[in-house]
Amino acid sequence: GNTMVVNGNTWPYLNVEPRKYRFRFLNGSDSRFLVLKFDVPGNNLPFTQIGSEGGFLPAPVVLDQLLLALAERADVIVDFSAFAPGSVITLLNVGPDSPFGGLPIPTKLKADPSTTGQVMQFRVVAPTAADTSAVPALPAIIPIGAATNTRMVSLNELESTQICVDKNWIYVPGVIPPACNAHSAPLGPLEAQVGT
Repeated sequence: GNTMVVNGNTWPYLNVEPRKYRFRFLNGSDSRFLVLKFDVPGNNLPFTQIGSEGGFLPAPVVLDQLLLALAERADVIVDFSAFAPGSVITLLNVGPDSPFGGLPIPTKLKADPSTTGQVMQFRVVAPTAADTSAVPALPAIIPIGAATNTRMVSLNELESTQICVDKNWIYVPGVIPPACNAHSAPLGPLEAQVGT
């Protein structure tokens, strides 16, 4: 489609005080990559990314734009403290309306600035209290140790019984059960070892 939806609303706005805010972005599009940035002159409103769909990052990363693939998440902090009440800031999508082909995106392929190029607005209002927040130190990432337990997991699909595989689990084209020969077998439930 040609409309951007945030929390169930098309092109919404959010009143923000001149302080830091933590946002969790999720690209819920079924086929659109997003490249998010703010329409601030000089591009001086960065995203400080502290997490993703995999959890916290090892350290905060300051970005002038945020690339989000399908179903990708980003946990970010945005600092509006440099903006006076009455300021209006638009979150833009400068990603392509066509299939994503990598960065940089040619100007002619960028999202339509009157529709898919606009995500939402932030309207700066008077502060109600001083902002004493800071970008947090992120928790240390603890490496996963060796597996202490092994479980058998069965992967079942109805179609699994409709094909034949050879002794190396390679698909045998053109043969369906019960015609599997001596060198192949019907692909039934597979057991996979999963270490935990």
